[in-house]
Amino acid sequence: MSIRIARTTKPLFEILLRQNAQLNHKFFVTPLRPSERFSSTWFTHVHKRHSHVEAVSSVANISPLVEPQLSQNPPLTPVEAFQSLESSPNISDNPSPNDENKVLYELNKELIKSAHWLNVGRAYNTCTIMSDKGIKPNLETYKALLALYQPLSLFEECLELVHEMIGVGIEPDLDICHSLLKASVHSATSCYREYAMSLLEKYNLTPTPKTYEFYIDGLVAQEEAEHAIDFMNEMIKKSDIPSMVSFEKLIKLIADQAECDEALEWLKKAETHHRIVYPMLYIHLLRDFAFFHFPEGIDYCWKKAVDELKLNLDQGICTDIINSGARLGKPEIAIAAIKHLLAQKAKLEEYHWAGLLEAYVTGGDLKRAFNVLELVNIQGVKKTIKTAWPLCLAIREDAAKVDEAYFILEELHKNGKKIDVTALNVVIFSCGFVGVNPETGSREPDIVRAVETYNQAEKLGVEPNEETFETLLDICVAIKHHSVAHQLVEELRRRGLEPTKKIYNYLIELACSNVDYEEAFAYLEEMKSRNIVPDKVVYEMIIRKCAYMRDPRAKIALEEMETLGFDIPQNLRQYVKKGGKGSKHQLLEMLDNSFDSRRNVGTPGLELDPETERLRAGIQSLEID
Repeated sequence: MSIRIARTTKPLFEILLRQNAQLNHKFFVTPLRPSERFSSTWFTHVHKRHSHVEAVSSVANISPLVEPQLSQNPPLTPVEAFQSLESSPNISDNPSPNDENKVLYELNKELIKSAHWLNVGRAYNTCTIMSDKGIKPNLETYKALLALYQPLSLFEECLELVHEMIGVGIEPDLDICHSLLKASVHSATSCYREYAMSLLEKYNLTPTPKTYEFYIDGLVAQEEAEHAIDFMNEMIKKSDIPSMVSFEKLIKLIADQAECDEALEWLKKAETHHRIVYPMLYIHLLRDFAFFHFPEGIDYCWKKAVDELKLNLDQGICTDIINSGARLGKPEIAIAAIKHLLAQKAKLEEYHWAGLLEAYVTGGDLKRAFNVLELVNIQGVKKTIKTAWPLCLAIREDAAKVDEAYFILEELHKNGKKIDVTALNVVIFSCGFVGVNPETGSREPDIVRAVETYNQAEKLGVEPNEETFETLLDICVAIKHHSVAHQLVEELRRRGLEPTKKIYNYLIELACSNVDYEEAFAYLEEMKSRNIVPDKVVYEMIIRKCAYMRDPRAKIALEEMETLGFDIPQNLRQYVKKGGKGSKHQLLEMLDNSFDSRRNVGTPGLELDPETERLRAGIQSLEID
């Protein structure tokens, strides 16, 4: 909306509507409250405020929009203001230079107000009045129009306005250059920014710290970190110290780009050249350094933010720091964050302690890692094997490490430390990965080592829980060891514990792996009697087993599964409809594999099922192909 454009058929509204079509946004020009003004694109903001508003279509239908005012008397519109001046005895059809300056002063005030409220309609009418009356704009007129263009991110129009201003003989001042620099911050090209800097040299304008700040803002906004670093280094060499705002934006940009070493270096430069560094900068860097696992930065910013400035960190940052300590194997980092949370009387959750435990495991200190489990118990936080998953990963690949973990528990018990049941479960769980098949040499669960570890629970002063038996039964399922599973169920009930849903799942899976699978139905009914809803996978195992064995109960189980609201796969329906794919040969092969797997384990005191021959004879007598 330059003065020249206002006189032609291309008003600012046409420019806005053209850009609106390019950006595929619908907006209308409306005054914004001061709290709603912002430094990024105005289009995004208007789009959020007005999800579906018709765009202005013609200049003829536009009425001047007046911004809200606190006073009872609304201000005059530009037309009314000019009419009031025109009716004054001092204004004539050919105003004198003094009168013209007075009118220009009043109209410039209207433009400044329009820019303040981003009221494009009002500014357009004001420029129309100036064009119609032949009033020449001055520097303040162009400043006001640039102030309107700049928040709207109309970069090309800003540049066109400056070219027009220079063309009519008005030299730009520092404010004009600043407006161009601010307008170029969100531009996709650097030409506007460089053009503004060239005007400084051309018109012998002395840049101020604000000038450099606006220039660096543009570099940071376009993520030109290397360019910004070189520019600021040159400034420092010339003793033109960048503002703290520029330091902060550059440091944040570098840190966000994972250049943690350089971010820490520039933070120290900022502390050297400025007496006060923004406290929130330390917090921002703490989060970035924790995310990128940069221990030196975490230590430095922690001392500044927490130890010196006594800042309170939120749980999110503390959790990030704990996780970083876990990955780095630096428990001291995690401990500092946990102490900070405790000082704020925050409730520590399971994942906080899991991070500390992982920090000890990564650092190679298994003894303290086991101690953390007891600390969690003291805090009253519910934990499972998943809490100690890093411990499982650390010891499960090597039988020697499993034994070492058990001996650590024995040592802790001798030293008067209480052993948490989860620690025992971790060792039992790891036994499921260290066994070796004597015939094939392949790895398989070591049920012997697992049972022996369980038998040491009383010696360690540990009371096994449901998870202990879940872990043992998981190993039994892996090797299809029915006898041990039955003994474990008896032991579970002897201790006054009740089977969990997971235990029932294991028992039913074991039962379905045997030729005689009546136990599966017994466990299923027991689950329902205790108001435990069986999982979908349980029904699928029973249905497939029944269909395989030509058992009519497959259809009954299928109907029951459907009644409970489970989605039934189409292939399962087809399997039942076809009556399974059982044969004598397949059943005998399954029976042999079942008992061979138990024979290979060779667990002392566990006898093979004496019903083997009877089952074989029964299968042979079946009238199936």
